Amino acid sequence: SHQLKISSDKTLQKGSSQAINLKCEAESSEPTDYGIYWFRHKKGDVNPESILYLRNLGKSIYRNDRDSARFTATSSGSLFNLAIKGFDQADQGTYYCLINKNSVLYISPGVPLIYPEATTAKPKVTIAPPALTTRDPCNCGPGRCCKATMISCNRYHWRL
Repeated sequence: SHQLKISSDKTLQKGSSQAINLKCEAESSEPTDYGIYWFRHKKGDVNPESILYLRNLGKSIYRNDRDSARFTATSSGSLFNLAIKGFDQADQGTYYCLINKNSVLYISPGVPLIYPEATTAKPKVTIAPPALTTRDPCNCGPGRCCKATMISCNRYHWRL
């Protein structure tokens, strides 16, 4: 039985055209004389899309000839690599590797290559304290009671 492990060498940073390397490793001691498929599933798409097939003879077959300038596949034993030059917004998705050995398909778990969402800090809302006033809202004075609070005005020391 084969298990495939897939990993990426970088964390994506939006705004920079990066080179990304994916590594797919077959956990098997058996000789690996089979080819590998690389594909990705873009967010919102119904089906994943094939990027390329690397034959066991070392020749890559691309789904789209334009991809040959940006995607390069290599293999060594049970280790398979996919190099992506100039990773950009259109390349985002979950990437998979798949091997076909003796008509049995083995697929890796996906590795998401998606730019992190930009987080915007919530603006701080500062509520100013009420303005201080020297005006007496109750019009208090010695011997009077404030009608608004029903507190005797005699509690205060009045400067006249």
